[in-house]
Amino acid sequence: MALRVLGGQFRSRVLKTPPGATTRPTSSMAREAAFNLLQGELPGSQVLDLFAGSGAMGLEALSRGAAGAVLCDKHRGAISTLRQNVAALQVEEQTRVLHLGWEQALKRLGAEGQRFDLVFLDPPYQMNPAPILVALLYEQLLTPKGIILLEQLADAQVRVQPPFMVRKDRRYGNTSLRLITLQEQ
Repeated sequence: MALRVLGGQFRSRVLKTPPGATTRPTSSMAREAAFNLLQGELPGSQVLDLFAGSGAMGLEALSRGAAGAVLCDKHRGAISTLRQNVAALQVEEQTRVLHLGWEQALKRLGAEGQRFDLVFLDPPYQMNPAPILVALLYEQLLTPKGIILLEQLADAQVRVQPPFMVRKDRRYGNTSLRLITLQEQ
């Protein structure tokens, strides 16, 4: 299966998807909706795509003006596909690919002092995102105005605890997109 970049510098470029059923690519409709929600937030931003799969979300962000992206996945097939997609778009200098699970990735990035303006969080549907949000906070990976875009099944119940808050909550078919930020002090 192949995906296309929907907008920006790499519009209409084809991205490969990992083989097998270990990843679930974000639909074109949900990706377009996500980037409509993020309008104006991308130029110059640093992006973390935590369950990257094909890298479609992080690479779309680069196409639309993000300055850099870290693409993480624990599956070998996804890592191979990520590297192929990064090479095909010739964005090696703007990207970093990490072959790690989310916990190890967040610990490493926190230890390195990385900070992100935007985090794409598209965990497997059965996974509770709360521990990931806590780890993002604990490792201090978000900039003060950082945004987390959480993608889940539309009927998934999410309890976002302070200091986080849901800024926007939209449903697109069987997918929900939630923009989560830190509460303003």
